[in-house]
Amino acid sequence: MRFRRRGEINFLVRRGARIRTELGRVAWARATQGRGRILFIVSGAVARRAARRNRIRRELEEQARRGFAARASRVDVVILVDPAVAALTRSARAAAA
Repeated sequence: MRFRRRGEINFLVRRGARIRTELGRVAWARATQGRGRILFIVSGAVARRAARRNRIRRELEEQARRGFAARASRVDVVILVDPAVAALTRSARAAAA
């Protein structure tokens, strides 16, 4: 299931519980719909080229798909990826996710 409206994302970022991790800022709240969802926001500050940002996002999404329990726990999660993540190697990003 995907985030469908910008308002859902804004709600999580502004009003959800927040922590800071080595990946970046993480915000979460109880899922408003059936299963939990996860969203990685990789801004232009992380990497200038869209291809690089997309690769980082896809790698993080794949790691989350393999090991993240938000779907089962009914929690929506938004991760604002930190620019330092771009400097990490692929294996280091996998360990951080």
